Amino acid sequence: MRAFAPWPLIVALSLLPFGCAPGAPERPGGAAASARREPPVVTLAEYRRLRPRMTYLSVRMVVGAPGEELASNYEPTIRGVLPSGFRRIYIWKNPDGSSMTVLFEDDALVLATQSDLR
Repeated sequence: MRAFAPWPLIVALSLLPFGCAPGAPERPGGAAASARREPPVVTLAEYRRLRPRMTYLSVRMVVGAPGEELASNYEPTIRGVLPSGFRRIYIWKNPDGSSMTVLFEDDALVLATQSDLR
């Protein structure tokens, strides 16, 4: 098994917008009001069902919805140092701002993180 470098996920996560400006006024009937009415895309129970080496299709079936691709890259072989690999990062976002982010390497789940899932 090859070593995993978490830098692609760290870079992708650092680009995600979190929260809103402090003290920003909230509009009546705006995004927050509609977020309360919409069901979640992904739940904590679904996140806990994920296992290493699951494929994207398997994760999609567990969640019941496709993820949004945040990033993908292919690293060619460096003889004796780095095996080739195709990596993709997907995110599943809920209307309330909670989310799940998953890193796949060669279509196998390597790392999954969640933020405020219920």
